[in-house]
Amino acid sequence: MSKKAKSPSLALHSDDTLNVLESMPSIATGALMRMREIILDVGETDVVGGVEETLKWNQPAYLPRKAKVGTTIRLGFDEKNDRCVLYGHCQSTLIDQWRDRYADTFEFVGNRALTFSVHEPIPEDEFSDCVWLALTYHTRSKKP
Repeated sequence: MSKKAKSPSLALHSDDTLNVLESMPSIATGALMRMREIILDVGETDVVGGVEETLKWNQPAYLPRKAKVGTTIRLGFDEKNDRCVLYGHCQSTLIDQWRDRYADTFEFVGNRALTFSVHEPIPEDEFSDCVWLALTYHTRSKKP
């Protein structure tokens, strides 16, 4: 994953998404903001072309600026279980790819998301790889 120097033009940031993140329970805000930073950093590559930040279903969502490169991911928080959530496209093989690599690192919610406890440090290397897999999902050849 070769990264170029950061450029403000590569990522579109949304005040709306920041407002949503800041309105989350205080126990989760720091972790979710760090997850956001990782997503924006991972997206700043020639392959992805930066990340567009928006809201989908009133959740912060991130998609590659380049067309047909990757798939949208969303951030969330499961208040009942104090878990940070990274949602992927449920009709893709993305969650299976995450699970194949990181079944011992994250918990998974069916074919919808990976989660981890807000009370534990973010597994940043593994999380970054999951983000990379999402933002570059369409660049990998499909299995027959």
